[in-house]
Amino acid sequence: MRAGSAAAAIVLAGNPAWAQSQIPAGYPADYAALLEGSRSEPDTLIYSNLQLTNWAKVLQGFKARYPWTNVKIVDLGSETFERYYAETATGGRTADMILSGGVDGWHEFVQKSGAKPYASPEAPSLPAWAQNAPGVYTVACDPALIIYNKRIISEAEAPKSLHAIAELIKKRPDLMKRLTTQSVSVSFGRAAAWAWIQHNKDAWDILQTLGPATRPERAVGGILEKISTGEHA
Repeated sequence: MRAGSAAAAIVLAGNPAWAQSQIPAGYPADYAALLEGSRSEPDTLIYSNLQLTNWAKVLQGFKARYPWTNVKIVDLGSETFERYYAETATGGRTADMILSGGVDGWHEFVQKSGAKPYASPEAPSLPAWAQNAPGVYTVACDPALIIYNKRIISEAEAPKSLHAIAELIKKRPDLMKRLTTQSVSVSFGRAAAWAWIQHNKDAWDILQTLGPATRPERAVGGILEKISTGEHA
């Protein structure tokens, strides 16, 4: 089974009359048959890079609604896609669904036609940016924050955008090499940089100012520690 097929199979149910009553408004009439068929489905296997604690409430609610189902989550970290590729290459059992924050991994996955082109009944309610490719949907957005050391940068001059940071650098040359951000060698850092560039026509001009003043870090923990100690501003 190709990854992504569980997008259909993961919403399950019981007898025909009960299944019909569980169909949300706007869903196709034949969705009841899908729900009823879930009783004969095998366990659903999900590969993810989310910690199991993040799944707890989801699985609890799902099990309460569809008690005969069994969903197994395997936290594979950065190996999520590689595990799937290795198993499909040998024809073994692999994930029914993948949930990962690795943007670059999804790009390769789509290029390899890994996803089953499942059209979710929820799709009309999703914004266009959440429908990345047939069978691939965005389920969460992570904010990119600006933080600073209050002993180095006053509240009055605290920047609220990258443009403002560039202006601050021009006014305060003492901040050169004291800025930091997550490296583009990390998937989140790369995705955040790409998205910002797409929405700012003068992005490269701003980056010409920010680049020489910045020392990127791979780990968020390192960023927070060095800002708190004053190594980074």
